[in-house]
Amino acid sequence: MTGNRSGGQSEKSKVKRTRKDIETARLKPSPENQILYNSRGPDHPDLRGLIESIRERGIEARLLVSRDHYIISGHNRLQAAQHLGLETVPVEILPIRRADCSSDEWARLLREHNHGRQKTFDELTREKLVDISKDEVLRAARDQRKLRSDGETEEIEISATRKQRSVISDDKRPMADAVRKVLRELGTDLPISVRGLHYALLRQPPLRNSRKPNSRYRNDRQSYQDLSDLLTRMRLAGEVPWGWIIDETRPAIHWQTWPNSAEFIGQKSKLLFDGYARDLMQSQRVFFAVVCEKLSVKRFLESTCAEFTIPLIVARGNSSADLRHQLAARYHASRKDACHLFILADCDPDGDSIAQTLVNSLAHEFDIDELTADRVAITHRQADEMGLPYNLDAKPSSSNYEGFIERHGRSDCYELEAVQPAQLRTWLDEAIRGRIDLESYNAEVEQQAEELRFIEAKKRAVLELVLSAPTSLEADGSSAP
Repeated sequence: MTGNRSGGQSEKSKVKRTRKDIETARLKPSPENQILYNSRGPDHPDLRGLIESIRERGIEARLLVSRDHYIISGHNRLQAAQHLGLETVPVEILPIRRADCSSDEWARLLREHNHGRQKTFDELTREKLVDISKDEVLRAARDQRKLRSDGETEEIEISATRKQRSVISDDKRPMADAVRKVLRELGTDLPISVRGLHYALLRQPPLRNSRKPNSRYRNDRQSYQDLSDLLTRMRLAGEVPWGWIIDETRPAIHWQTWPNSAEFIGQKSKLLFDGYARDLMQSQRVFFAVVCEKLSVKRFLESTCAEFTIPLIVARGNSSADLRHQLAARYHASRKDACHLFILADCDPDGDSIAQTLVNSLAHEFDIDELTADRVAITHRQADEMGLPYNLDAKPSSSNYEGFIERHGRSDCYELEAVQPAQLRTWLDEAIRGRIDLESYNAEVEQQAEELRFIEAKKRAVLELVLSAPTSLEADGSSAP
């Protein structure tokens, strides 16, 4: 029995194709078809309808096959022909061999030649997976984590009155050039606080006034004030973008709005299903947390903490009881065997007190029996190795002075802002990798990549269905307001 046909498949490309009848037994289903599309048995309504159509009218559209007889488009027609016992079927042969293609390349070819197929949501999802790489979704996830970590606030400074445009004098030019050099070197670590820039200048201190040889930049209040004044003038003069210098003590909240509903739908469509982050620490037996003393340093640590999905806590001054309660509650809820803290604090009496008070309180007041902690930064050893400028000597009037001297045997103090952001991240990354089970962590990262590919495929499938369907306003001929 031979399948009759009328008409044929239209040309989809300029490559030469061969049309002929071929024995049904020589045709082979593409394995990738089972990955992309659901299998339909003889009892499936769609296949039953196709069988009856071919029984009455024959195969009206040629099957598209490769030179090595793999089906590219027409798996259902082949299945119907086999059910009806057809000995031959009409085909169109593309000058391509499946043996010359990778599995991904062949899957893309199947998808491109099956646009007219009625597909389920799951089939659309699997089609989208063909184009999604692990690197692509991991980069997108990192970008989304960065956007989320920026929060809903933006730090700004607003001049109260409009003044004459500032000009940097020749006397201040060497210091201004030194500031611009440091800012260029910071690159992706911008914006930076005035205090952070202050410590960066101390590594190669410029003259604050080129006509005064004794005006070398120093770690003192006058130099700091001169820097603050110069930065204001440089920003007003347009030499330094305002966004490069951050003042975290003066936040401003902006409400998110859209000019119209179309803009809202377009933006939200791009963000659909964004934000997924697998708990990469769920396989660890220990609950980990990073505790940082300074809000100004928090930004530099966020990317490292996000990479491991370890919580980052800012304990300004001696942390509140509520903060310690929340940390302890998260640990107990995790049902982990132990708790470990990575602490970054100033090397001074108060920094020591913050770390010690936090650890003692969690252990004795919040019932964390298995508790350990690493002082990631900053220590005297680190300061000595890096040749950091010290912030001043510890004050004997401090209630923590005697304990500081007893523990360290010296009184020189150092602030976290004196350390370059990249170095802080390196110290934290090394400390974390030295404590966690890396094999379990890497397995979680690999699983997250697969999940992100699946989520991206779902997103593309949903958007294809949603954005291609007319809205109720379009359906009744109305227009959006």
